[in-house]
Amino acid sequence: MELILIQIILVVTCRVTPYHKIKRGRIVDGENATAGQFPYMISLSIVVNQTVMKHLCGGTILTTSWSVTAAHCIDDEIEILIKYKYIKMVGNTLIYTKNYKQHDIDCYEIHPKFGNEFGNDIALIRVEQPFNGHYEKAIALPPSNFKYVIGTKVIIIGWGHLDQEGTKSDLLRYTEVRLIDDFSCKRAYQTGKTRELNSDIMVCAGDDTHKNTACFGDSGGPLIQESNQSGESYQIGITSFGRNCIPFPVVFTRITAYLDWINDIQCRHESSCKNNIFENRNT
Repeated sequence: MELILIQIILVVTCRVTPYHKIKRGRIVDGENATAGQFPYMISLSIVVNQTVMKHLCGGTILTTSWSVTAAHCIDDEIEILIKYKYIKMVGNTLIYTKNYKQHDIDCYEIHPKFGNEFGNDIALIRVEQPFNGHYEKAIALPPSNFKYVIGTKVIIIGWGHLDQEGTKSDLLRYTEVRLIDDFSCKRAYQTGKTRELNSDIMVCAGDDTHKNTACFGDSGGPLIQESNQSGESYQIGITSFGRNCIPFPVVFTRITAYLDWINDIQCRHESSCKNNIFENRNT
């Protein structure tokens, strides 16, 4: 089995870290994924040396050239990126392995309206070498008329912590939750310091048993829904923030709100990219 490694150098301005962000971590009370089960899943990781790798965030393959993650995954890690000079993306199930395939990063795009309150928490990354390996497959995005139906079963995926104590797992994990109505999600976040939940660009999901949730490190990973008609899996959200591994509803970037932006970025930057990471390689 090969893992995907993507090298990237970023030198940009760091923003203030929000309160409820899902830091780097694992799916709580989930199951281990099998090889090839989620071939679109990638991990944004720092490779310190041949034996030490630090997972930062998740992400997914959209096309042979593009992947998507949460904007704060790139924006919040600037100090680390400057210190190590590079990070890499690792794909597939086992995150720590000597077998991997490397992809150099060409450029990245953070949504221009992303800010401290986590609205518009989406970013795209383009690679130089295409995703065309055996375990490198793109995830489909939903059609523009896709409806988010409350109560629908969905899946969250990640290499995050298994619990609040920081227990780690080398294996990719997943768990099933359900889409939650806006009122219940907002009510869950009424206590303590919180942010406004904008249902136009965000969607909530959680578990009735109060066991399954996302945890530190699951940020940037996908919210997946399987179509009952075609059986095709759609990525309908990007893990954005939650309550520090507590079984609260998790808030995701509503991906249908950004289909035009994603398409525009891919079309406009096939020949050039706004943030060419190699311009600052020796900075």
